[in-house]
Amino acid sequence: MGQGSAEKPARDRRGREDLREWIPQAPPAPKSDADAGLLDGARKSLGAIADGTNHAEFLGRCAARSRDRAYLIDVDRLAGRALARLAWWSRTRSAAGTGEAEPMARRDDAIDASIDDLLRLDQLLIARRGGLPRAEDEAYRFVEHAFGLEPGQGLLAVVRFNELPPSSRLPFFALVMEGRTIEDCQAAGLGSPEELGARARQGLEAILLMEPAERQAGVAAQAR
Repeated sequence: MGQGSAEKPARDRRGREDLREWIPQAPPAPKSDADAGLLDGARKSLGAIADGTNHAEFLGRCAARSRDRAYLIDVDRLAGRALARLAWWSRTRSAAGTGEAEPMARRDDAIDASIDDLLRLDQLLIARRGGLPRAEDEAYRFVEHAFGLEPGQGLLAVVRFNELPPSSRLPFFALVMEGRTIEDCQAAGLGSPEELGARARQGLEAILLMEPAERQAGVAAQAR
C-alpha cells in the first residue's frame, strides 16, 4: 500500500525538468533589497537543484524517510518542501560568505526538517478548521483512497495517526503498510504478538476516526 497514491499529473520519468513544477510561482514580497536578492537567488538555486535532481530517486528517498519515521505524509508534498529548503540553505550559505555547499549533501536533513514542518502545518490547519473536513484537500487524498474514507476526512485521519507515539506507528507501518510478518516484527524489536496487534489496531482506529465508544462496541460485538 503506497503513500501518496492519489492521482498526480503525469511526469517525465527521466526525472529532471519535471521537478520545476514544485517551484512556487508567487514568492512572498521581500521587505528589502537584500531580501529581494536572497529570494531571487534561492529561487534560482531551486531551479538549478530541480534540473540536477533525479525525480524518481528524490521521491524514493522522501518516501523512505517518512516510512522510516512512520508518518503518513504525501510524498510529492514532502519532496516539494524539501527541495525548497535545500535551495534556501544553499543560497543563505552563499550569501553569508560560507560557500555554497553541494545541496544534496544535506538531502536527508532537508527531508527530515520538512517532515517536521508538515506535521506542524497539518496540526495548525486542523485546529484552524475546528476539525471540519474539506473535500478539496488533495494532499490527503491518498489516505482517503487507501482506507476508504469519505472525501475531506484525510487531514483529520493523518493528524490523528501522526500524533500517535512511535511505539504505535512503527508496528502499524510494518504490519499494514509493508505487509511484514509478526515474526519479522518481533525480530525487529517492535513487540510481542499481542503488543503488535494492539498497536497496529490503535493505528487503524486513528485513521478510521474511531472513538472509544465505537471501539468498545466493536469489542462487545466480537465477544458475542
